[in-house]
Amino acid sequence: MKQMLAPLALSLALAAPAAAYDHHGEQTEAAEPEQARISFADRTIRNWRAPERDILLIEASHGHWYRAEFLDPCPGLRFTETIGFDTNSDGSFDRFSSVITRDGRCQVHSLVRIPDPDADADEDETDENDAE
Repeated sequence: MKQMLAPLALSLALAAPAAAYDHHGEQTEAAEPEQARISFADRTIRNWRAPERDILLIEASHGHWYRAEFLDPCPGLRFTETIGFDTNSDGSFDRFSSVITRDGRCQVHSLVRIPDPDADADEDETDENDAE
């Protein structure tokens, strides 16, 4: 019985749609995004925000943005002003890294590069100013 279910499970997993993200960091239907790595994270991470308990948006140097998703909801993430980035031995931050909050350690499950989440807000403000 197990031998019959394994090919079925594999075919279902391959048929499931992969996730992609728009410039707000919102999930959309598309091809599976490539996993990213932030090199020299201790020197290049400039900013971050937590729109949800299991999502962290990270701004690195040159205005590059990343969306980190955690294996489980990250306790205290949305209510903290300080977090730690536990990087790999080479100083990079990727899907094998973790974030430390005052309430504990949160293991990253996925890290993908996304468009600037503020780009659309800037465009909206420009459009409003042009309309006046």
